[in-house]
Amino acid sequence: MPLLEDAANKLAPFLDEIVFVGGITLGQLITDKAAAPIRGTTDVDVIAEIVTYADYIAFSERLREAHFTEDAGEKPLTCRWHNGALTVDVLALNEEVLGFTNIWYELALRDAFTVTLPSGRSIRVITAPFFLGTKMEAFRGRGKMDFQASHDLEDFVAVIEGRDTLLQEIAESPQELRGYLAEAAGTLLAERRFVDVLPGFVLDNERVPLILDRLAGIARAG
Repeated sequence: MPLLEDAANKLAPFLDEIVFVGGITLGQLITDKAAAPIRGTTDVDVIAEIVTYADYIAFSERLREAHFTEDAGEKPLTCRWHNGALTVDVLALNEEVLGFTNIWYELALRDAFTVTLPSGRSIRVITAPFFLGTKMEAFRGRGKMDFQASHDLEDFVAVIEGRDTLLQEIAESPQELRGYLAEAAGTLLAERRFVDVLPGFVLDNERVPLILDRLAGIARAG
């Protein structure tokens, strides 16, 4: 949680506008203490109401005022900002702004839930169903469906395994997300490569049936 606290502190002027997404949120989403350890991450991803390039320019100016600097180097990332040891990727809702996005960001921004950190700061965090949607979309896109090396798939499985209330939350999600996750879960269950690598995502092979059962439940929920 120190990384999330640091991010909340340095992004304090923006906390009402942004939603934390990506691997940094796993600690807020996983509730089962018997689940596999959470994968570490060194950067923070946030989404904001950025739908035009003008929106991004205006947001960038405010980041500079908050002592953030743009990424530099041979291959700088347009979305990446630094403040001391903190690295933040600011993600837009429209692909035309940065050249990429995720189809679930816009709905995730509106459906976030609030978390109060030990410091007392309140932040908005992506919900578990939308986390799964964003991770599956990333796995199928930038991850090129690499079943052995994809961190997106690893994070997807981590929430499937580690969140006890997941099936009910998915059942209460928008139909378009339920349908997407149902199709994704069914595809994974039918994919031998996924079944073969699944034991590598858990501490105990006895957890594998739990994951498969939850995926089957998600597949039926669509």
